[in-house]
Order: sequence, then structure tokens, then C-alpha cells
Amino acid sequence: MYRRVSASSTPVTVLFGNGGAFEISLGDMSFSDRGAKDQLVAITLSRLGEQGDSNDVPEPASIALFAIGLACIASVRRKRAN
Repeated sequence: MYRRVSASSTPVTVLFGNGGAFEISLGDMSFSDRGAKDQLVAITLSRLGEQGDSNDVPEPASIALFAIGLACIASVRRKRAN
């Protein structure tokens, strides 16, 4: 046997990023005799934030790590060839 509890709640709006938003709303909750609980949660994307510039330049540290990785791969291949 299930018991249904109705509660009217106003949706909550969560802002993220640069102008993005989504809305969370809770539905009715039901309980069973064994203690199980069910509740419907709806998450709706209201709007996307502004997109960043697609021509972003990578950080110098990222380029340095990439160069070190290439140098390590080259040295391992050179050792294996000898």
C-alpha cells in the first residue's frame, strides 16, 4: 500500500556560468509500508550561458607539459632503437 503526500513547492532556479540557468521542481512523494520512498524531480534547462571565445589560447604550462611528454616519448623510442 502506498501513501501519497502532496506538497506544493515553488521551483528553484539555479544560476551557473555566464548567464545560464536551470530550474528544479519537486513532485508528489509516496511512501510504501516497507519504508520505500519515491519522488519525482524535474530539472529543466532554462537558458544557456554565453559561450566563451572559441579562440582561447592554452596556458603556457599546458604547452610545456605537452613538450616534455613529446621529448620523453622521443627519448624512449631512441633508446629502443639502439
